[in-house]
Amino acid sequence: MIKFLKFLVLSTLILSCAGPATQRLNIDSNALDAETKLQQTLALQKIKERYERLQRVGYPILKNSGDLCDNTVNSIGVMFNAYVDTDKYSEIEKEVYGIDEEGIKVTYVIPSSAAFKSGLRKNDEILKINNLEVSSDREKFHKGLEKFRNKSETLKVEFLRDGVSKSVSFDLDLICNYPILLVQNDSVNAFANGSQIGITTGMIRFAQRDEDLGLVIAHELGHNMMGHISKLRTNSLLGTIVDLAAAYYGVNTQGVFGQTGARMYSQEFEAEADYVGIYYLERAGYSTENVANFWREMAVEHPGSINQSHTSTHPATPERFLEINAAIKEIEEKKKSNQQLIPNTVAE
Repeated sequence: MIKFLKFLVLSTLILSCAGPATQRLNIDSNALDAETKLQQTLALQKIKERYERLQRVGYPILKNSGDLCDNTVNSIGVMFNAYVDTDKYSEIEKEVYGIDEEGIKVTYVIPSSAAFKSGLRKNDEILKINNLEVSSDREKFHKGLEKFRNKSETLKVEFLRDGVSKSVSFDLDLICNYPILLVQNDSVNAFANGSQIGITTGMIRFAQRDEDLGLVIAHELGHNMMGHISKLRTNSLLGTIVDLAAAYYGVNTQGVFGQTGARMYSQEFEAEADYVGIYYLERAGYSTENVANFWREMAVEHPGSINQSHTSTHPATPERFLEINAAIKEIEEKKKSNQQLIPNTVAE
């Protein structure tokens, strides 16, 4: 009975909530459906545009760092409208990406790729790649492309452009095998997980200059190439072993050693990723002249990042600004003396 009375009181309070003073206008259902579809289309087009920007900016960094990478892959540098399974895509996705169109067409060619330099362009309709003829079997098409990638073959692509048959030939690009992903998140952030690079939509909006976005991508590539993720996991595991040993003797550490291990050298790893990242950016042909200003802009938006803290996982923005400029100076000196643009190691 008491529970029922409590429920009744709460229900009365909810019914007493204040409402709007004016009447809500009636909206035509057809107009609502049309506007909903339009906004979904605009949103998907923006996602496509941002993803293509990521590839355009990031590809030359992955490509020109290929000789420094232990993990590489042969890349075509081309996006097609062909997907093995189209059932999982909505009608709007099919429309924006051209998934339902007949044949196999090029939807995007990365400007720094060998395919682009050979003359292949968006909307070219593929007829044949080497001995792989285009058919309605899209799964066969993708498997055939994968075989070419594994063998590092030179590709001869036959295609139609404006009804005219053409052909181009090019070698596959050797790039670092760390795919760059678009993450739908408004936070100004990026990450590396040892196998991929993730850039949030918030970061893309913040890094408006391609050089700035390239700086972020090169930094995350540095984390992957220097093995920081596996090192952090190892450090965390070592700390956890101490926690378990303490628990065996009756001491509850509340996981403090594992947490400490997970943060061990985190600032140093971030600084190292900044350092090697500048080299990757320079090797990709980007201007590094004012790229350190990225951290001044970050400080303006996030003042809390200015002051140094030993508990922070990242160096303070003033440190990052100065260290990046020092790395740029080091690179300029190497260029003057015709040295290879390879980051210095501790042994040197």
